[in-house]
Amino acid sequence: MTFKFKLFGYFLAGVAVVVWAATFVATKYLLADFSALEIQYFRFLLAYVVLWGIYPRVDKINKGDEWLFFFLGMTGAAFYQMLENCALYYSTASNVSIIVAAAPVMTAILGRFWLKIKLRPSFWPGLILALIGIVLVSTRGNFNLHLHPLGDFLACLCMLSWGFYSIVMDKLNAKGYNQFFQIRRSFFWALVMLLPLFLLSPVDGLHGLFGLSFNFSRFLQLKFLLPLTFLGVLASAISFTAWNKASQIIGTVKCAVGIYLCPVITMLLAWAMLGETPCLMSVLGTIMILFGVFITSL
Repeated sequence: MTFKFKLFGYFLAGVAVVVWAATFVATKYLLADFSALEIQYFRFLLAYVVLWGIYPRVDKINKGDEWLFFFLGMTGAAFYQMLENCALYYSTASNVSIIVAAAPVMTAILGRFWLKIKLRPSFWPGLILALIGIVLVSTRGNFNLHLHPLGDFLACLCMLSWGFYSIVMDKLNAKGYNQFFQIRRSFFWALVMLLPLFLLSPVDGLHGLFGLSFNFSRFLQLKFLLPLTFLGVLASAISFTAWNKASQIIGTVKCAVGIYLCPVITMLLAWAMLGETPCLMSVLGTIMILFGVFITSL
């Protein structure tokens, strides 16, 4: 593998991380007029349609591989997003962000024992350093965390879900399927799994986790159309595909560590767009995250 090709892999992972970090702002804005389930379903539905436009072909699926596509959609698109939303509803943002931040650790453990991936000695110290940095950024130095059993448990399931998503993705990448087809097929199964929940949601105009509204005029308003398009096209269709390709180039475990950069980028966006000045602990945590991620890539 040439240096330029490997650098391209890091570039794709970086694009995905930057876009995913910005989804917090878009989702938070939409939650004023959409439920979390509506945002999730319409986001992946739009991504599914866009991916058909990008790659209007149906690849032949090898016997037994359909289950891999099913689990890819279940863990990465359906379960991960919904579990995270539910965890934030029942727990605090600090608790959830710290627990979910352990996803790269889970990916590394699963990759080591399931895929027999060999990791260099410098990987684990870098991973731990970055994880400590995540704690500092998420808590802003305030360590008075309180347990919220249900929400924290859902956050743990969310963390596990992304770990298994990464491993299943690695198995599918080895099969040689087109990346756009791979993500499109996984989104199809995610939409199928979310459909019963979507149809059974209360149609009462209330918003929150599972509310459903038939106010279609929302989709004609530019202030809602733009963030929905961002979530569907950039954050889902493009970024999921870029992430999968990056994992194929630089390795699933190393790519997973890039998730640690999301809180850093979110903090910078909040500073630039919302005027939220980062505290000293957040800056220190950011330095630790960047240095930790650098060490893991050695």
